[in-house]
Amino acid sequence: MPAKPKKRVVQAKPKPMPVKTAPPPKAEVAAAPPKKMEPAPPPPAEAPEPAPVAAVEEAPPPAPPPPAEIPKAPEPPAPAPEPAPAPEPKTVDAPAGPQPTEQAALPAATADIKPGRATRIEFGTNETKLPESAKESLKAIADGLKDKSDLRLQLLAYAGSEGLTTSKARRMSLSRALSVRSFLIENGVRSTRIDIRALGTKTDEKPLNRVDVDIAQR
Repeated sequence: MPAKPKKRVVQAKPKPMPVKTAPPPKAEVAAAPPKKMEPAPPPPAEAPEPAPVAAVEEAPPPAPPPPAEIPKAPEPPAPAPEPAPAPEPKTVDAPAGPQPTEQAALPAATADIKPGRATRIEFGTNETKLPESAKESLKAIADGLKDKSDLRLQLLAYAGSEGLTTSKARRMSLSRALSVRSFLIENGVRSTRIDIRALGTKTDEKPLNRVDVDIAQR
């Protein structure tokens, strides 16, 4: 008998086992830096309240224009003042026989000015204004003192009449002395060279209403 062929035994190849691969490592994600907190914006400022509107008062209606003035007729000029009455001469009991009326002494313009009585000026009973008759003598005295710097003047003023009080007599004598002083200053005599003494009723010598002008050494 023929030999039986041997069966070829084919060994089955083992199936490869699936290899499990490890998953790739996950990439680390860098943590984002924390965000800075920005400060909240300030609340908007409140708008100021509008000022109250003052109530506008209605202007009063304009006053009616004043009536036109009727031009007045020009007033007549005031009458000129009457001149003051001349002072009545004071009656003085005089001894028997005519005597010349006493007047202000008039020194000669060329006479030397020296210490002593220069002139006497008589005034009316209630007069304080310088008499015109005394201006010439005072002018001569003022001119003579211009070259005499070592001399000065003294004005002794008096006043007296019936019913005249002591205080009023002194004020009147002062006014008379000031009238003489003003005239001397106007004619070049400095005020610092003139002394005034208002003596009022302190005299018994006549005339009572007078100003004695004396020259003295400085």
